[in-house]
Amino acid sequence: MMRPTPASAPFDSPAADVILRSSDKEPTDFRTFKLLLSLSSNFFSEIFTLPQPADPNSSIYSDEYVRDSDTPVVQMVEDRQTLQLLLGLCMPISLSETPKFSSLQEIQKVQEAAFKFEMEGVQKYLRAELTSPRFIESQPLRVFAIAYRYGWDPEARQAARYTLRHQMNVTYFSELEFMSGATLYKLQEYHRTCEEDHALVSMDEDDVQR
Repeated sequence: MMRPTPASAPFDSPAADVILRSSDKEPTDFRTFKLLLSLSSNFFSEIFTLPQPADPNSSIYSDEYVRDSDTPVVQMVEDRQTLQLLLGLCMPISLSETPKFSSLQEIQKVQEAAFKFEMEGVQKYLRAELTSPRFIESQPLRVFAIAYRYGWDPEARQAARYTLRHQMNVTYFSELEFMSGATLYKLQEYHRTCEEDHALVSMDEDDVQR
């Protein structure tokens, strides 16, 4: 593994008491604080209170590249981009701007980590991001599939309503695999029924105008 690259501010503080290392081929070290992680994550809250074994091979901490530092390193399975977004949502707003998500893929990657680390506040934020206008208005079916995957029922219902603004011509996208054939069929039936009801209402209005 190559020598890690330090992350940019605010994850470069010399006062940090833990380093999270990304899983990239060229890893990045995020310097942060156990207290912030513990407040954001039940997982980290429990981990950091556990006594660490004397054998470094049994520790949650990595000892590679830290001979010149007393700051423990945790090797993560998440990549740099995911950690940047995830940790950004754990930082006080006075230290870091709230991260901006540019794709649904980013939301999913961060959600996977947030679920694993039991970060309820982060997951609540991601649910709101998923149904933001820039995603739900143009990609309602993908939003529906993602919400369905994570059991986010209110967001799934909202996305289902937004599919009515588009033709239900389903072409393959990876999130389709999150849904069963029965779920997709029910969504298509919902779409068809609403279109028929709208057509009937339009016909009734035409009769009144005549």
